[in-house]
Amino acid sequence: AYILGGLAHSRRVNTDASTFDQSAYLHYAGQMRATGYGYTGDRNRMPLYPFLQSLVCAPGLDNDKMFERAKQFNIALSLVILIALYPILRRVLPPLPAVALILILAFMVFIFKAAYVQCDLVYYLLGFCSFLSMLSILESPDWRRGMLAGALLGLTQLTKASALPGLVFF
Repeated sequence: AYILGGLAHSRRVNTDASTFDQSAYLHYAGQMRATGYGYTGDRNRMPLYPFLQSLVCAPGLDNDKMFERAKQFNIALSLVILIALYPILRRVLPPLPAVALILILAFMVFIFKAAYVQCDLVYYLLGFCSFLSMLSILESPDWRRGMLAGALLGLTQLTKASALPGLVFF
């Protein structure tokens, strides 16, 4: 149901790549792929999400086909993110509430973002994991947890340039 809803949203609502910076992400991903990942972008967007999109952006595709492929990839990526959230949530919740929370996230938040070529869903996952790792440092500080938190914060920053306020707050 989630995949069908995401695909329907992508076909009926998100039909224009020029909205919501989607074309900029597509251009960035295409340039990365075309230059053998030598393209560093315009520094307006961070490189992690365009790198992921570049894995499915084949050279020679026209803009419409690339847009469709990127939307389908993002829907699949959102499903992987939801599945990855389950073991994370199971560390603090029993099975049924963890599943309920994932279903709420899937059908109240993710399904409306999945059909867009944007970094938000990857950022949500990495930001949440960064937050949890910083909390674990407060609970029991050691260098391994610090390295994990630093790596997760770095990946979060590489997804969207707004992880630094969270680090400052921490």
